[in-house]
Amino acid sequence: MLSRATEWLLRRYTNADFITQQRSRILLVIAAGALVLSLAVGTVTLSYLGMPVTAIDAWTSFTVAVAATLALILLVSGRYSAAAHVSVALGFAAVWAQVLGRVGTHDTQSAVAYVVAVLVLPALLIARGWILIYSLLTLVLAGIASAHVALAHHFPARDAAVFGIDIVAGAAFVVFVTTLMSRVYEGALRRIEALLHDQRACNIEMAQLAESLGRSEAHKRQFFKETIYSVTSGRLRICDAGEIDGMLDSSEVALEIGAASEVGHVRRLITDYCSSTGLAGTELDMFSIAVGEAITNAVKHAAGGVVYAGRRENVVWVAVVDGGPGIESLILPRALLMMGYSTKPSLGIGYTLMLDGADEIMLETSESGTKVVLMKNLACELGQEAIFGPLDGAHH
Repeated sequence: MLSRATEWLLRRYTNADFITQQRSRILLVIAAGALVLSLAVGTVTLSYLGMPVTAIDAWTSFTVAVAATLALILLVSGRYSAAAHVSVALGFAAVWAQVLGRVGTHDTQSAVAYVVAVLVLPALLIARGWILIYSLLTLVLAGIASAHVALAHHFPARDAAVFGIDIVAGAAFVVFVTTLMSRVYEGALRRIEALLHDQRACNIEMAQLAESLGRSEAHKRQFFKETIYSVTSGRLRICDAGEIDGMLDSSEVALEIGAASEVGHVRRLITDYCSSTGLAGTELDMFSIAVGEAITNAVKHAAGGVVYAGRRENVVWVAVVDGGPGIESLILPRALLMMGYSTKPSLGIGYTLMLDGADEIMLETSESGTKVVLMKNLACELGQEAIFGPLDGAHH
């Protein structure tokens, strides 16, 4: 039955395919021999020192021997973690046995020393690193506990030998705590480095994604720009940033508008200016309606803006500039070409009406605002006046 238990232990903590029945039996013989030898050495040592073999001493020798034997088996099998666990558990039991024995004999100093040593052992179960060193330290501490008992009985309590063993136990404690803290510190550094690495990788991915989205947005906008220009036969052109600014600088009229109640007044002033350039009749009326629609858009979408007007060669133009959110690329074709489309219910028929009243429209829109320029060709009007006279019926 003991052979089966040993075989199960080996298969539990080692590779079952590697450990064969013959190998487990050989290890069982080695373990049994090591156990008997350890008990014999412990008994002879205690007898040589003139000490009676008490139950506590026998338990200490037994647990140290078992810990050493199992640790040896598991280390040979390559299971360092299991070796640490076994040696820690049995070493813990051995040291606590000595603690209880010291308390029972009222040896408070020795009991306190053992308690200090025992404080190291639970940390072994938590750290689970530097496994081989942990196993050896555990066995050393358990061995020190056994020797301490023997010397405490053989010599006076504060004998130099006992004091020296206390120093050794304290040194082992300091070494172990230092090792443990180094392990924790190194683990924390590795976790921080991993987090920083992940953060840098995330930032790179976000930058690449933003760049990809930017390229996609630019391609989409260029596609819409060419499509709108083609569908409107070149009458509606989407402009790049700053392309309209030069025209605004040469304006002859600039009127601010901030409320819907001002739309009619500003529209009349702009109509008067266009009339002064020679635009008249139905063309003037249609152009005036288109200008009014552009002004209305600015009021409804951006709470107002600035209306500019000017003349360039045989073209009169009116520009409406606002600081609203602009028109998104995704809805740009519908906003410009679909009859009745609007992002607000009361906007009206929008750019389709502007195209009916203007010969050409220039549009620049972004998140910082929208600039729309409506242009009307005066060459046709001036040519008709030269042939038929004034279009308003006046005679010269």
